[in-house]
Amino acid sequence: MVKPGSIYKITVRNFVTYTYAEMLPGPNLNMLIGPNGTGKSTIVAAIILGLGGNPKTVGRGTKISEYVKHNCDEAYIEIQLQGHQNGEFIFIGRSFDTRDKTTWKLNNKKVSFKEVESTIQQFNIQVDNLCQFLPQDRVQDFAKMNKQQLLQQTQIAICRNDLIEKQLNLIKVRERHKDLQVSVDKYGQKLQELQDANIRIEGKVRSLNKKKKYLRTIEDVNRKVAWLKYEDTRNTMDTIKTDKTQAIAVFNKYKDAAKPIENAISNARKTIGNIEQRITNKNREVRLNEGFVQNKLDKYKNMKSSITRVLGDLNSKLREIEQRNQDIAQTTEKINELKRKKSQILEVHGDDAQRKEKIEKFNQNLKTLTSNINKLTEKRGDIDNAKRNKAYELRCFESELQDLENVRQQRLEGLRRIDKDAYEAVLWLRDNKHLFKGEVFEPMMLEINVLNPQHAMFVESVIPTRDKVAFTCVLKEDMNLLIRMLRDQKKLRVNIVHSGNEPPHLQSFQPAIPIEQLRKYGLFAYTRSLITAPEPILKYLCKTHRIHNIPVGDHTTNKHYENIPQQVTVFFSDKYRFTTSYSKYTRQKSLRQVEIKADGSLSISINTERMENIRSQLIDVKNDCRKYDEELHTLRMQITNFNEKQQATREHLREIQKCKQEIEGINSRIRVDTGKLEQLQRNTTTREELQHECDEQLRGIVDKMVLCQSEIKDAYMQYSKILDEAELDRTNLSTARKQVTFLENKSQDVRRLRGEAEERLNRIKQLYTNATNQAKEALSKAKQLSNNCTPEDDGFNEFRAAYDNLPDNIEELQAEKDHILSKIDCLNTADMGELQEYEERQDQIAKLQVDIQKGNKELDGINSNMDRLQNEWFEPLQEVVGEINKRFSAAFKRMGCAGEVSVSKGENEKDFSEYGLSIKVKYRDAEPLQELNTVVQSGGERAVATAAFMLSLQELTPVPFRCVDEINQGMDANNERRIFELLVDSTRQSDTSQYFFITPKLVPNLKFDQTMNIHIVHNGPFIPTQEQWNRIKLTNRTVAAS
Repeated sequence: MVKPGSIYKITVRNFVTYTYAEMLPGPNLNMLIGPNGTGKSTIVAAIILGLGGNPKTVGRGTKISEYVKHNCDEAYIEIQLQGHQNGEFIFIGRSFDTRDKTTWKLNNKKVSFKEVESTIQQFNIQVDNLCQFLPQDRVQDFAKMNKQQLLQQTQIAICRNDLIEKQLNLIKVRERHKDLQVSVDKYGQKLQELQDANIRIEGKVRSLNKKKKYLRTIEDVNRKVAWLKYEDTRNTMDTIKTDKTQAIAVFNKYKDAAKPIENAISNARKTIGNIEQRITNKNREVRLNEGFVQNKLDKYKNMKSSITRVLGDLNSKLREIEQRNQDIAQTTEKINELKRKKSQILEVHGDDAQRKEKIEKFNQNLKTLTSNINKLTEKRGDIDNAKRNKAYELRCFESELQDLENVRQQRLEGLRRIDKDAYEAVLWLRDNKHLFKGEVFEPMMLEINVLNPQHAMFVESVIPTRDKVAFTCVLKEDMNLLIRMLRDQKKLRVNIVHSGNEPPHLQSFQPAIPIEQLRKYGLFAYTRSLITAPEPILKYLCKTHRIHNIPVGDHTTNKHYENIPQQVTVFFSDKYRFTTSYSKYTRQKSLRQVEIKADGSLSISINTERMENIRSQLIDVKNDCRKYDEELHTLRMQITNFNEKQQATREHLREIQKCKQEIEGINSRIRVDTGKLEQLQRNTTTREELQHECDEQLRGIVDKMVLCQSEIKDAYMQYSKILDEAELDRTNLSTARKQVTFLENKSQDVRRLRGEAEERLNRIKQLYTNATNQAKEALSKAKQLSNNCTPEDDGFNEFRAAYDNLPDNIEELQAEKDHILSKIDCLNTADMGELQEYEERQDQIAKLQVDIQKGNKELDGINSNMDRLQNEWFEPLQEVVGEINKRFSAAFKRMGCAGEVSVSKGENEKDFSEYGLSIKVKYRDAEPLQELNTVVQSGGERAVATAAFMLSLQELTPVPFRCVDEINQGMDANNERRIFELLVDSTRQSDTSQYFFITPKLVPNLKFDQTMNIHIVHNGPFIPTQEQWNRIKLTNRTVAAS
């Protein structure tokens, strides 16, 4: 039965490579086969664009004008769809030109695109859904879809718009729930902050109210104190006024008594002046007489000093004579002592000849020791030089080894740039290798070492990136453990391969043709010989990529590539990679030449042989250094022994030299002391001569002293007379001064009393003035505190009660005020700004509490609604995915593999936007189920999974047709056959959708079914036109030929 909406006929004109073409597909499987470039995928493009699809969906261009045939102005596509009734057809036409202008027709009538789109949607045709339309250039996009995109496209593909709408509604409700939850949390946080802020100052606010009450009481106290002080000031002012009158009378009394006393003092001072003049004249005469007497006394004193000096000189000279005699005796004794010491030294050390002989003997010994030390020192220097050379050689080796080891770090940095997940996995593995039973190798790009960096591009071209970053396990259980740790727990997208330790072993992988037989074509080595790596990795590369059978050549290979033996299917020249294949039908040879593009992942090579050589040489050099250290230690001991002997010899020489110097010193001191003795003995002055000379000098001095004493006596008599006269005048002066002093004291007493009276008067005046001012100020202050009223005014009544209740004693009032102030000081009060903020926060707290209550109520409603919507959406979704999984698993089981399709909920079950469709596959028994992605599986494996998934949707999807373009590219023969048989079995059912399967090639001996239609596309310049084509004639010709 033909499904409504299936394609009955496709017609194109001036479309891509077609000038004109028609296609009549069957209701079941339609296979379009033909060589590449003939226009198979163009038919798919015509279906997509003819049914309203966007050029981007095709994947070959972005503008519709790009699908107009070259040198044509306009193209036309017509799709004839099966209607709801047998014999009913719907014609959809699309004309477009090079200016991107499109015209739509529906049943040969011009219409808008909306009408066409409405007609298409009636049949659930979805040209932008990769689960229904999978063009050639979008096959890779299917595997690149994440879980969320895959779930969305699956729901669209099975035409479950109700599920899509429910999921979108759930996502909106969840977003509303998250937004509302964030708002409620923010309100709660803000509420807590406001409450905490008010709690912190609540005590301050209470204290502030108490403070206001205390301050009002203090105002009452200050008012009462002000009026009491005013009354006290008025009373004080009256008292001061009486004192002022009395002070004026006393001042006038003392002012009149001072004048007679001042006149008597003036007369007495004149008498004192005359007496003082006479005393001055007498004093001048006394000073003159004193000067004369003093001069004579000084002369007499000098004469006495002369006598003392003469006697002192005599005693001094006598002491010099005594000292000279002592010096002569001491010098004589000293000379004798030096001579005795010299004799003792000569007895011990001998004379000059004996000392000279000893010195020569010691010098000879010293010379021999020095020669021995120099020889040993020179030998030590030679060894030191040799050791330094070895140390330099050691540093060079260590530096070179460090440089070689730094290459590993560079390779690791390269891995981080290429694949961060693999880099993090390497760091984890290095810390956790103890978890594994067998060997687990880091990514191959870290383990493989290219012997010659220039050959790295060949190896990089052979090994795909997914294997370069793949970890290699020898044991299967280690591989499974590593997958669980890295992919499942750490969520790292890494590739892991299994090498195994079972046969075949590495030695069994030998080239099909010895390299010697290929050298004439410029091929000089196989890829296997260009690298070194751990044996499990080499085994995997040989088994998987056959590196032992891929030869590498130079520029000569570019001339002989056509002559390479057919056993070599892949080989390299200096710049190109050649791949040879043979048709399974005609065995015709096909050669593909691609320029080599290196990614640099293996260009950094490690010279392992050089590293081992350096490590061996390092051991030898370190042994040499230890040998040199032992020889140096022996030489140092010998040199130390000779140095000690040399030091002892030098000590003997220094002792002899010291003896010689000591004798020379003794001879020098004897000469000096002998000269000193001769000089002392030359002075012959006697004591008697000195005594006679002194007596003569004393007689002359005594005669002069007698004459000077007579002159001093006459001067003293005149001096005594003048002193008596001066004493009389001083007595009269003292009497006159006493009289003046008496009068001045009396006058001073009167002036003092007058001053005291005047000072008291001024003080009382100032007190009166101050009291008057204080009274005015007190009155002003009291009125200011009482609203400009006095206690007698009616305006004072508002203060009357508090005023009368307070005591009339200022001290008691002040004590009460101090008590209240101490209470205020003990209060921790808020200021007015804090009080205002407190009240504002109280209002905000009340509002927030209402908002939070409303929000929580709304959240409860949303949660209930969300749970209901989740059940309505997820339960039917689980049923649909379960059906898909059932068919997908069965399809993989038929192929000898395993597959699973399930709903992935993500980390948060309520995050409905993260719900996705998880496709897991396993192609080998040793592997666990792994997510389908572009990293783990190869292109062929992804194509198999894509085909199986789309076929699993077949019976669940009410779409009229499906289209898959070249999905079998990259599959091996077994997988291609399995997919084809699966496709045939799925599409031959009577209720199946129409299916278009496009491929450029097929493996031989495939299963055939009568429901299949095979369309051979063989477009080209020598093919007959549509009008010239006669299928009946061709059939008859074929029968006749048979």
